[in-house]
Amino acid sequence: MKIYCFKVCLKYRKGIWRVIEIKDSQTLKDLDNAVQGVFEHEYGHLSEFTIKGLTYCPSKAMGMTDFDHSTDVEIKSLNLDVGCQMKYVYDFGDYIEHIVELIDTKEEGDNKKYPRVAEKNKTRYRYCQKCKPKKKVVATWRCYECKQNLCDDCCEKDDDHSHMIGEIIY
Repeated sequence: MKIYCFKVCLKYRKGIWRVIEIKDSQTLKDLDNAVQGVFEHEYGHLSEFTIKGLTYCPSKAMGMTDFDHSTDVEIKSLNLDVGCQMKYVYDFGDYIEHIVELIDTKEEGDNKKYPRVAEKNKTRYRYCQKCKPKKKVVATWRCYECKQNLCDDCCEKDDDHSHMIGEIIY
């Protein structure tokens, strides 16, 4: 059995990436779930892969008509070569784009559970701008309007940031 090693990065922040290993018998849906988990995306939003010009969506989205295939397809049936890139979009409202590249294939050698994260980028934290003068507290939220990074406590206390905030992905 082969293991496929995919490097997944955010399209517009390529410094944020993960290497996900997955068995060739597992499906694109398994890879979809793995990407959502390792990037801490909220489950329940639609997603899709675009591979060699074909679009793959979860079968629960079968009511949609603008895609070619279901994500229930096994990885090995995609006939991917090392270096092949695909596009992954999570949440059609926020439209979070990822680049997924097959960087290696190898034979399964041990009893690890797949899919799994094999590597990830070095975390470069951003710090809360309200706490920063006093102490270094890791920011978990970003206000899109005033561009401030905030920790959980400051975000809860500050009513001004109850409008356009988003979680920071490390």
